[in-house]
Amino acid sequence: MNVDERVQSEAARRAASDWQVRKNRENAERSTGPTSEQGKMRSRENATKHGFRKIIVSPGETSPEIEAERERFVDALMPCNDEALAYADLAYQAKRRLMLIYDADDAGRAERMKNATIRLIEERSAEVKRAEELLVDDPYLATALLASTQRGCERVLEILADLEERLERNDWDETAARLLRACSGRRANISRSRFDVDPAMIQAAREEVERLRELYIEQFDENEAEEAETLRIRIQMAKVDLTQSGRLMHRYQRDGMRDLLKMITNVRLCNEGKPPK
Repeated sequence: MNVDERVQSEAARRAASDWQVRKNRENAERSTGPTSEQGKMRSRENATKHGFRKIIVSPGETSPEIEAERERFVDALMPCNDEALAYADLAYQAKRRLMLIYDADDAGRAERMKNATIRLIEERSAEVKRAEELLVDDPYLATALLASTQRGCERVLEILADLEERLERNDWDETAARLLRACSGRRANISRSRFDVDPAMIQAAREEVERLRELYIEQFDENEAEEAETLRIRIQMAKVDLTQSGRLMHRYQRDGMRDLLKMITNVRLCNEGKPPK
């Protein structure tokens, strides 16, 4: 590119730049910004990264206990002049904000831990319901599912208790026999078995009910440690909030601690006659 071409290129670039500046100014003059109060409120938050400093100590929270706490906190910083006293008061407000954030974090953690327990109970109940639906059509799978959890074992024991009552009332029929076969893990559509309605087979049914009861009580005890470990893991995972709100809460805590330390440092600097940060 020769000298003339460079001069022409630079002139064209400047002309385009001047045109863009002129257009930007015209657009800015036409733009009035938000006109509604709601829009104005939103626009005030355009540069807000997070709302930590909006968490303020409400005047309604003032009480003799809080005032006594503030005085103890300020006295512990030993401010030597009015400027240091002002920073000591700001440090107390920062400390109060930080405590509110920690309280909110603790409350959220407790809620997540409670929900983790509730979700596990709901999952186990759903598994038991699904297994019961399979009990007649696929008893082998159903009994395997029921035996795998404490809630499932409890449900089978409830069924066995009901069957035992029917045996005691001499209310044994083919329906009860089919249910007992299913609890044994056998298909319920077998035409005849030793759990039939024949009165001579009632004793065999009683023995099978007792055998299954002992089996599921033993399985219930074996599942206890596994269920407790599953719940422990769920609760441990719930203690850490990895969601966006959790990350924001951690940022609140970090910024809150930074502001508190900054105010305390400024008290020390003012006491030493140095300019605050």
